[in-house]
Amino acid sequence: MIDVIFGDVLYSNNLDLDTQAIVKNMREPLKAQINKDTKHKESALYVLEEKQHKQLKSIINAEIKNYANNIMKYDANFVITTSWFTETDFMEQSQYHQHQNSFISGVLYLNVNKDSGSITFEDFRDEQIKVPCTEYNVLNGNSYTVQPVNGLILLFPSKMWHIVNKNKSEHKRNSLAFNVMPVGTVGVPTADSHMRIKLI
Repeated sequence: MIDVIFGDVLYSNNLDLDTQAIVKNMREPLKAQINKDTKHKESALYVLEEKQHKQLKSIINAEIKNYANNIMKYDANFVITTSWFTETDFMEQSQYHQHQNSFISGVLYLNVNKDSGSITFEDFRDEQIKVPCTEYNVLNGNSYTVQPVNGLILLFPSKMWHIVNKNKSEHKRNSLAFNVMPVGTVGVPTADSHMRIKLI
């Protein structure tokens, strides 16, 4: 499923996964942070490189290919650069943020309920003239909220501002987040502004 919000494409799909089994194997989840510059252990940022998550990584890569190559029609290969588990406790939330040094970002929900916190995307572009609307929708609104369920995967441009809303449930909220970059030639090869990306 795709939604066009603020001129960008938000991709979603419900995956048939045993999310509770993934949660049981989860280690070093990152907490919702007020300071976006908080430093984390390097091992916590590459969880999809672990052997036990090989199949999960393959499933996610198939979703990335569908979004990037089949829907967006990008003529490039894409790889997951970083991936990490998250954990949000009662009354915790994130701040509004983007994912820097990334092209596509994604999240897979593993342990959520209706009160554990939605995700809201926000359009912070300046509107010089704000005309009121009789109702707001994806065409005229500047915020868009998704209520997650277990197994839901979202993919979106990394530049999109978003926030994990407050967990009002007494249960922990767990997800898997990841960033994606194109590899190979980006831009027109005969133009003066193209580049070749090779991950180390």
